Amino acid sequence: MEKLGIIAGEGELPVLLARAAVAHERQPVIIQITKSDAQHFAGIACELHTYGVGQIQKITRTLLNSGVKEVVIIGKVEKNILLRPFQIDTTTIKILVQNRREKPSVVVNAALNYLESAGLTILTQDQYLQHLLPQPRVLTTRQPTASQWTDIELGISIARQIANMDIGQTVVVKNQIVLAMEAIEGTDATIQRGGHLGKQGVVVAKAAAENHDFRIDVPTVGMQTLEALHQVKAGVLAVEARRTFVMDVDVLIQQADRWKIMVGACRLAERRAQELLDRYGVEAVRGALDDNIAYTERRVRAEIASWRNGTFTAETHVDHDYMGGRDIPIRCTATVDGSDLTLDFTGSA
Repeated sequence: MEKLGIIAGEGELPVLLARAAVAHERQPVIIQITKSDAQHFAGIACELHTYGVGQIQKITRTLLNSGVKEVVIIGKVEKNILLRPFQIDTTTIKILVQNRREKPSVVVNAALNYLESAGLTILTQDQYLQHLLPQPRVLTTRQPTASQWTDIELGISIARQIANMDIGQTVVVKNQIVLAMEAIEGTDATIQRGGHLGKQGVVVAKAAAENHDFRIDVPTVGMQTLEALHQVKAGVLAVEARRTFVMDVDVLIQQADRWKIMVGACRLAERRAQELLDRYGVEAVRGALDDNIAYTERRVRAEIASWRNGTFTAETHVDHDYMGGRDIPIRCTATVDGSDLTLDFTGSA
């Protein structure tokens, strides 16, 4: 049976993934990196190991020694772990030192790069969990009003912007006024803060960044999220369709209907694209896109044409991995001929 590595944080998602892996005839090799109860995995045929989140060397060695080739990193790990002492090895120290001025997502990506350099393939978190991603629709019986739709569009748009900046994913809105934006405090605290300011009927929107790395995280809502909305008498929970895990969806929908909370899965970009198509027609929109591409090519070619013709060569090196094993040469030969530019990386590792 082929093995699947699961680096597990807190919550129910690692357990759901382990069960789904077994159902797909994969044997889970689970690395717990938080203080989750090991009993969560009781009844699942798996290997189970426990390490600290900063013990990257041991985690990597254990996975490789177990014959793992593919890994999913899933479950909640609080960002503020970087603000308090935790057990770390030399590899983690080097990653933190080399990225000491970077955002948390950059630090996590550096850790992923280390795992991949060791020969592990990192899969997205929705591997075997596609059923948790809702299609675009209003999930509840209760439908949004026109003003709520307007607040949903604003909330999703702002949520995506703060996600792009690696700040948070959740925004609370009412009457086109942004009441709260998520930072390190988390979704529930953001809902409480926004609900306190906006009182009854606020709209809560959650969205991922445009270029979100679903290997690291999938935005997730569940009954705990819904309870936070209920506590502040919120009116709407809006998430991105096919980009958000909705946990226990049937139970959540039933309870949302009882609490008169509208829950919807949105595709704002698709909706706006469809509005453009409806307004201008397919041919006009396609023509505008082609014009933009052609304009960009003209500008780039004009810039290249201003350069001196000839062939130019450069070389640099990047680290093999964060253990500093060896340097990898990157060689590039650039040939400029009028408005044409050819790049040749022959000789690179």
